Amino acid sequence: MKWEVVALGVVQGLFEWLPVSSKSILMLLSTLLLGYTLQQSYSVAIALQGGTVAAAALYFHRYLMVFRYRGLFHFLVVATAITGAIAAPLYLFINRYLIRELDLGGSALLIGALLLIQIVVRRFIGRDRSRDMESATLYDAVVFGLVQALSVLPGVSRSGITVSALLYLGYSIEDSLKLSFLASIPANIGATAVALIFSGNELSMLDIESFALTLLTSAVIGLVTIGLLIKISSKHGTAIQILMACIAILVGVAYIHTGLK
Repeated sequence: MKWEVVALGVVQGLFEWLPVSSKSILMLLSTLLLGYTLQQSYSVAIALQGGTVAAAALYFHRYLMVFRYRGLFHFLVVATAITGAIAAPLYLFINRYLIRELDLGGSALLIGALLLIQIVVRRFIGRDRSRDMESATLYDAVVFGLVQALSVLPGVSRSGITVSALLYLGYSIEDSLKLSFLASIPANIGATAVALIFSGNELSMLDIESFALTLLTSAVIGLVTIGLLIKISSKHGTAIQILMACIAILVGVAYIHTGLK
């Protein structure tokens, strides 16, 4: 089973940062490769976010120094509190009642469309209005927290939906990626904790060694992916945004074409 769990780690490390729901892909793979039920696959997908937490924490360690970036710290605290208050009960409700009823393809298509529309809007508004992380406000944190909470839904990409929200709030693509990735650290710690506490039965089929190997793989792949996206976005922001939109749309079409919900 080693190569299967490594594959899950690669998928989590790569797709956590793209506008494609890593949860949905992990659910599909763990169902096909490991024979898990949808409930088990969903819980495993949430728990595996712990590996990409480590990747983000390593990459952004200097931003996590509270006294150096106090405004960013306040943004993360408010956004995470709002996300947790909404996402935790939503996760429990979905895992019990709605896991079979969600439209994965439609969610991916919507995120892709929002990213493309934002490019057009920014062209008309003017590129000189792009904001950076230091301009984050309480309003931004509240909006971000509400939007991020929706990422607990299978089919909704946390990176895709939060980057879209930040772009509409006027942030540059580079700083939208940075803020989104930074916010993933406390959000995914909470998500992993909730999955471990409330879904122990669903996670029991994955032994400790396999779970650790998957987390390690996702951390390594995640660290490389973050670096590439941030580096490229600093020089080719619009191109990265178009690429993210196209990936989301293609995955959405694939979901719909194959009949997956």
